[in-house]
Amino acid sequence: MNYRDRGALTVLEACEFLGRIGVTKFYELVASGELPVTKIGSRTVVLITDLEAFLGRLGKKNND
Repeated sequence: MNYRDRGALTVLEACEFLGRIGVTKFYELVASGELPVTKIGSRTVVLITDLEAFLGRLGKKNND
């Protein structure tokens, strides 16, 4: 599945997108403010643009 064709992902999809991280690690990133999430009704979703920005920041940290 090409996640980039969608505007937002569920928590499990976002974990997969981020390299198959665990849900616990995902929520640690959310709690620390490193990864923003939004609610649609009762469902937590993450915008693709926010995931890509997060990955971009990780790349910059590793290159410094």
